[in-house]
Amino acid sequence: MEITGNLFAYGKFFYNNFANEINNTILLINDTAMATSMITDASRAKEIATRFLEQYHSILSIKEPILENGIWKVEIQVSSLGGHVKTVSINAKTGTIFEYF
Repeated sequence: MEITGNLFAYGKFFYNNFANEINNTILLINDTAMATSMITDASRAKEIATRFLEQYHSILSIKEPILENGIWKVEIQVSSLGGHVKTVSINAKTGTIFEYF
């Protein structure tokens, strides 16, 4: 009876510590992902918008990005029969493009 009780206690201890380690690792990964994906400066916003639009257009010029309410707005002039201005909106927290026109 003593051995079974000890094994159970050890198993429970191991399980709890293992679960805590996994939880701490997940929190660390989430914190790291947040830290690396946040767009804190205009140059990173320009880079994201440029890489996105280069897939479809030739870039002529890029205006300085503007940060409004957690959204980077980047205006880029692209070549397309006289040139058009495209605006790319980037979420400053996640770095994802959620709108362009």
